[in-house]
Amino acid sequence: LIFGMIAAGPAWSETAPATTSAVPAFSSQDDFNRWSSFYYVQPNPERVVPAIRFMAESGILEEETQRAPMMAFLAEIFRQNEGSLTAWLKQLEDLKEGQQKVLWHALWFSNCAEASALLLAFRYKTSSEGKDLIDRLLKEEPPDLLSVPVSSPAVLDMLWGTFYVSGDEKYVQRVISALPLS
Repeated sequence: LIFGMIAAGPAWSETAPATTSAVPAFSSQDDFNRWSSFYYVQPNPERVVPAIRFMAESGILEEETQRAPMMAFLAEIFRQNEGSLTAWLKQLEDLKEGQQKVLWHALWFSNCAEASALLLAFRYKTSSEGKDLIDRLLKEEPPDLLSVPVSSPAVLDMLWGTFYVSGDEKYVQRVISALPLS
């Protein structure tokens, strides 16, 4: 595990800052890994937008093996910071659609009210493929990581990703429960 909208729905806040220049960008993969792996120890949500930018620029958001853990990681941050989502995503609207798909999945997986409204808003700004994906997401309930079978490396990575944000030992216990499978 490498951890290391607009025609309908909510309008972007006109007062949201375009950038967060006072928040330092990530200088290296190690810097990003430290922030993400120990987020639960010292939550730093003001670095979420720079973190997502780093993930986009370094290719993490488009790397197949990173999609599931990043989705779970971001979903937990989104759950904890629901009131910030609109401003954060306004700053990230220039990401490529392939990169935004991870954000859409994270919004859906977060299962919070603001996320659903943002997904509907994204739907009106994307390709027909993006619309189809968002429609599928909005029709399904996201799985509960504490009850879904631990049947793949992706599920294990999602459990770790959620733990890195929440610090909740229940997620580590689920990982440990899968050890006999190895």
